[in-house]
Amino acid sequence: MARKRMIDPCFWIDRRIARLTVMERLLFLGCISTADDEGRLLGNPAYLRSRVFPYDDFALDEIQQMRDNIAQAVPNFIVYQNDSEEYIAFRNWNNYQWPSHRFPSKLPPPPVE
Repeated sequence: MARKRMIDPCFWIDRRIARLTVMERLLFLGCISTADDEGRLLGNPAYLRSRVFPYDDFALDEIQQMRDNIAQAVPNFIVYQNDSEEYIAFRNWNNYQWPSHRFPSKLPPPPVE
């Protein structure tokens, strides 16, 4: 279960983030708040919609397009597959998040570059 997360103040002025639409920025922030203690979460559009936009009427292809646009614009946001399941991971997660009682991720790690 995700816990409280910190948002770096530079998020608001980052040029890569500025390329995103407002809704893509909101999805990005939602992914940060949903990620586990190692910066991983399910990347399936239905899961993302249920966690970030539970009361909104977005089509799954809209969520997938937003997710993929974020991955193209922000190198820290990785979408990957493992056993046909989609995942998201944040590179440099530990530079921004410091949980006091870290729990190991139950999700597979992203592939090594």
